[in-house]
Amino acid sequence: MNSAFVRTMLNDADHHEQCVAAFNGEYLAYLGKDRELIGQILLSHLIIERFLDRYLEIANPNLSVKQRERMGFAKKWEIKRLPPGSLLELHGAGVVALNALRNKVAHDLSAHVEPSDVEPIKSCFGPWHFASGRPEPLSDIHWLVAFTQHIAFVLDSLTKGIVRYGGADGLDGYEAWLIEAVRTPAR
Repeated sequence: MNSAFVRTMLNDADHHEQCVAAFNGEYLAYLGKDRELIGQILLSHLIIERFLDRYLEIANPNLSVKQRERMGFAKKWEIKRLPPGSLLELHGAGVVALNALRNKVAHDLSAHVEPSDVEPIKSCFGPWHFASGRPEPLSDIHWLVAFTQHIAFVLDSLTKGIVRYGGADGLDGYEAWLIEAVRTPAR
């Protein structure tokens, strides 16, 4: 080994120790982040995206797998088509807010989740949640869990309704069935 290299490293030992200490401080600060909240944000986003993918596949049969796979979450949400009166229209601002929050924590280790980040979810979903007689969620994590379950359920219900009543025509077939079902008098 080159003795000049070893001598330089030994002479710079204090500098290297300072660098290690600075690194450890930064790393430990990242580990101190609210992993439970960040984890729930990421999990909520993934769950909704899974159900959104299923919905898009069934509702838009002309959309290829390759096209869907190339789209990010925001584009998928943007291109979705919904039947009239869908609950997703009422709660869409919350989904958009969740996506923005996910992007915030997924791409910036120094990001902090602020109350204003979760407020759009509470604003659009809260009245619906309370109208169902449920108690107020105790924390932002509980809000995210309840909101995610609701959105995933609505997407799943719509998907199953389209399969049952729209057939191979997807959302177009479902809407045609819906129009006819509303027009036809009950027997």
